[in-house]
Amino acid sequence: RLDCQLFDDLAELRQAREEEDARILAYAEGLTAGKLAGELTYRNTRGEAFSQPLAQVLAHVFNHQTHHRGQAHHMLSQLGAAPPSLDLINFLREAG
Repeated sequence: RLDCQLFDDLAELRQAREEEDARILAYAEGLTAGKLAGELTYRNTRGEAFSQPLAQVLAHVFNHQTHHRGQAHHMLSQLGAAPPSLDLINFLREAG
């Protein structure tokens, strides 16, 4: 369920997030042009089946994170915090 709280502890959440990030990275590194051109069939949270090009689904997955970064920034701002920059370009500048 989307409203389920999986972790009560920030350290546990961080560990799980790092493991999931590593799994996503390993998957992305294993992709080929042929796999990206293929179809992905999946079910949404209502159980409805869809089939779409894998490249489009992955673009959505990574783009959708932008939406959630914006939500997190807004919530922190509403609480009076000075949130860090969550823009991808700033992350890339720091990493590069």
